[in-house]
Parts: sequence; structure tokens; C-alpha cells
Amino acid sequence: MGNHSKHTAGPWRVQTQASHGPCLNVTTERGLFIAAVHEEGFRQETRNESRANARLIGAAPALLDAAQHALARLELEVREGRVDPADYAITMGKLRDAISEATGEQE
Repeated sequence: MGNHSKHTAGPWRVQTQASHGPCLNVTTERGLFIAAVHEEGFRQETRNESRANARLIGAAPALLDAAQHALARLELEVREGRVDPADYAITMGKLRDAISEATGEQE
């Protein structure tokens, strides 16, 4: 698994855009467009869900970076014999799966 990602570098931010209907834009700090999340419907519950989705998309680069660092640290701890691999097998598997999904890499 490589640490070089092909996605647009973060951080990303979420901004409200009302010109094309209620919409949340995810952009880079330089304003490069990443994604749009539409606030479908008029129910507050639906709008809250759309906003949560936009925040999750906006946090993606930081979450990927954190997962990669956590996995590297756990792998180091296992290699150096400081932790039992069996204690962290599920966690390490979930981290590998999430990183693979985010980067499109197949192990």
C-alpha cells in the first residue's frame, strides 16, 4: 500500500451555495471545486443529513491521512513486538479496507 494519493490535496472545506438551489459545495482552500451536496427536500432532518454528508466529504483528506498514520503506527508496534498482532487484527483490517477504498488501491 502506497502513501501517495491521487486525490486533490486537502484541506477541503464546505461552503453554502444558494445560486442553484440549496447546495453545499466542497472546495479546496484555493476554491477548486470538489463536490456538491444538494439539500434535498424541505424537512429539517433531510437538510441535516445533507449537511452531515458534506462535512464527511470535506473531512475525507484528513480522515485518510489519519487512517494511514494510525495503520503505519500499529504496523510498527507489531513489527517491533510491542503489541500482539491478534489484539489489533480487526482494527488493522478495517484501516486497510478503508484506505484501499479511499485510494482505489487493491492489495
